[in-house]
Amino acid sequence: MEILYTSDRRRQAIEKIRADRTKTLNEIESVGEAPLSLDETVTRYLASLREQAEHAEHQVLAFAHQSIVPALPAFNVGFLLWLGGADFEKQLRARLKPLVPGTAMPQADRAKKVASLRAHLAELDEAEEREICRLEVQGLAVERRIDVELATVLHVWDSPDASAVQS
Repeated sequence: MEILYTSDRRRQAIEKIRADRTKTLNEIESVGEAPLSLDETVTRYLASLREQAEHAEHQVLAFAHQSIVPALPAFNVGFLLWLGGADFEKQLRARLKPLVPGTAMPQADRAKKVASLRAHLAELDEAEEREICRLEVQGLAVERRIDVELATVLHVWDSPDASAVQS
């Protein structure tokens, strides 16, 4: 059996599949790490502050009862949101606009995108194994990736059309 080295042109199909695989893995990683859009960022931030705004309201309303000697309310972001929600959000958007993208893949769509990319990755892994089998039938030895899934290898070997590749 002849060893098929990386520079051999007969490996072009495998190298193309592996390059596409690397690109797909990078895309999966980038989907998870990509920043949210301005709208989603503001929505998430304001949702986390709602409880603080409600607390600020209760602190201020304590001054309406003569029998209570309230402490001064904490001057925090929740208090500012309670005091002027629309203006606060307007200023928040203005400050965040140059820092986060105006549009981005919605958070709700990201899991579906990652699932689609993982399915493509599985297809690439299967195509890679089929190409390795094709080359092995020709008497060429090609190394498999160390991280190849055994289930993928066995699936290709056990598939009905594997006999055409392996004979």
